[in-house]
Amino acid sequence: MEKISSLLASIQEKMAILKKRYEEEVKAKEQQIDDNNQSIKDYSEQIDVIFAEIKKCEEETEKINIDFETITNKLTSVLDTNDEYNLLDKNSINQKIEEAEGKRNQFLSEIESTVTDLNQSLTDIRGYITDLDASNASLTDLIELLNATYTNLTTNVENSLENDVSNLTNDLESLLEDNKSVKTKTEKPKVQKIKKEDLEQSRENRRNNLIDLEKFLEEKAKNKEDQLEDKQEVQDFDPPFSANNMSTVFGIAPALDIEKIEMEFKPEEMFEEEQTIDVEEALKDFSDIELPTAEMFISRIEQEEPVIEEKTEEVTAEEPVIEEPVIE
Repeated sequence: MEKISSLLASIQEKMAILKKRYEEEVKAKEQQIDDNNQSIKDYSEQIDVIFAEIKKCEEETEKINIDFETITNKLTSVLDTNDEYNLLDKNSINQKIEEAEGKRNQFLSEIESTVTDLNQSLTDIRGYITDLDASNASLTDLIELLNATYTNLTTNVENSLENDVSNLTNDLESLLEDNKSVKTKTEKPKVQKIKKEDLEQSRENRRNNLIDLEKFLEEKAKNKEDQLEDKQEVQDFDPPFSANNMSTVFGIAPALDIEKIEMEFKPEEMFEEEQTIDVEEALKDFSDIELPTAEMFISRIEQEEPVIEEKTEEVTAEEPVIEEPVIE
């Protein structure tokens, strides 16, 4: 639980840092938009000032032209109506008129240059305003993207944590439910009751089976002497007792598995259909082995049989169960 609490605290700390950075970024973008809007407002005021200056220049140009025309008209009228002015005076007056015209042209040129500069400033300011509008649009989109990203992130983190906690809780509840069904104590296995009579009968059955096996092999060997001409038909036949089985049956193996022989040997199935067995072929690897007789089997089993005390009561699960001896 301490580790889970530590992980949750770490997640909360990282989310708090992320939220702070997100809020600072959004605030900076909003402040930049406000600055741009203020710049647009200032530029708009400058445009109004420029328009006023241009209009003032136009009015001044018109006034200069009117004044110059008025003065030149008066001087020309004086010269035309007064013949007493000598040539020197006329030249002096004409020179004054030319000087006035030069000054007028100079003023007009300066005003025109000012108007040109004002128009250029007006164009630049309009370009600045266009750029600021585009910047504001980009900043607005960026703020919306930041808002959406932060919202999605917080939602995903919350949902993920909720799902993980829910899954872990369900797993824990399931585990606790499973543990309820686990038994704290191991029950004692029930042992089948075995009677002494059953053990005796089982041994008797094994003896009879071995005797039947011996008789069966001897009978098949005798019958085979009259059927040697049919060898070709039985070359591919797999005899019921292979070399390994024969070694086990005749006591060659380290231990004689009587119960296995009982399971594999079923005389009723062997006698249902007459089969021809090449005894010489089957026993060619055992030609130097002396086949035991039934009396040898019975004598050997009786010698190794444990002595069983006479008891009338049944062997219960609490008493030690008599294990079958391993007969070699």
